[in-house]
Amino acid sequence: MESSHIFVSDSPYSRSVPNPAAKIRLYCLPFPGAGASAYLPWAPVLPGWIELRAIQLPGREDRFLEDPLIRFSDVIEAVADAIAATADEPYALFGHSGGALLAYEAARVLTARGRPGPVQLFVSGEGAPGWRGDSPALVHQLPDEDFLAAIRARGGLDEDLLGNSELVELVLPVLRADFTWYETYQPTAAPLLSCPITAYGGNADDLVDRTALRQWAEHTSARFETHFVDGDHFAAWRSPETIAASLGLVLATRLGLAS
Repeated sequence: MESSHIFVSDSPYSRSVPNPAAKIRLYCLPFPGAGASAYLPWAPVLPGWIELRAIQLPGREDRFLEDPLIRFSDVIEAVADAIAATADEPYALFGHSGGALLAYEAARVLTARGRPGPVQLFVSGEGAPGWRGDSPALVHQLPDEDFLAAIRARGGLDEDLLGNSELVELVLPVLRADFTWYETYQPTAAPLLSCPITAYGGNADDLVDRTALRQWAEHTSARFETHFVDGDHFAAWRSPETIAASLGLVLATRLGLAS
């Protein structure tokens, strides 16, 4: 994709890699602790007709001076507002881990508002709404040291960051806020989504099993499929080319671009 691979700000909540030739926008929702730049490595490997847009929540990166959001309802309203303000049809949603729940609920909220829904929902590394893993305790309620150890065990913290006490102090409130909205999320009964859902998982993911992923099939009246790639919980970032190729194939089929 021909671009500088630099995110620009489209709204307080949205960052994009501009692509005037795009036929569809792919909105990527952050997983707990992540900023919009987590998706930047995808930009050069996605097909050139896809414009990458990533949601930037308060408290991180260029919004680090803002207080992070704690309640899931506040996060999802902000996410839906950001997508509604910038989404031209057609568009798709992608979310990893807690971001998968944000993507799913954003699709529901936008549809309930009378807005066009996504043509495709992609979820990764997260069980269907209502699923909970085998964690013996809610991570966000743990003391700081135990909390950081639990996040580290998930593979979600850079070792260099952990060695810098000043950085840890800066990111700790954001991490705790994110895991608060993630772990206190409660799904509610609602009509099935009308768009297809594709669920991705890592073959070596010890946090989310295949059964949990396949339960996403119960949340759409359209096509559902799963794809498993080599790697752990963050397999989508270990091999972005593989995920990008799969996303492109699915969206090309949805848009009638596949030969």
